[in-house]
Amino acid sequence: MPTPTTAWLIRRFYLLILLVFVIGAVSGFLLTIFLGRRAPDSLTPLVNSQTQTSQSLKTIHDKLDQLTDLKATVADLTTAVNNLEQAVNLANDLNTLNQPVLGTAAAVLSPELYPSPTP
Repeated sequence: MPTPTTAWLIRRFYLLILLVFVIGAVSGFLLTIFLGRRAPDSLTPLVNSQTQTSQSLKTIHDKLDQLTDLKATVADLTTAVNNLEQAVNLANDLNTLNQPVLGTAAAVLSPELYPSPTP
């Protein structure tokens, strides 16, 4: 009986590896076909969970955007209130300063309607 050569052994080894890959590919393909029909039912809770998580993250992102906009609006309103308070204080100061002047001017312009503020 002749002894196998190295090339013959290598060829047989490659054929064995090729046969294993072919059997694996065919069985994987068949499993995909048969189990693929049932896979959506078994994966439905997972898909729903991922969809809900994605929607929750989108909602959180939208709320954060709204809070950022609200923060900017509050800052603008605070600035407006401070400016209004300064304007009111300035108007009160001007009113306090101008009362004698306005009273005197009114008395000069129409003394019968506005008597002199000084006694």
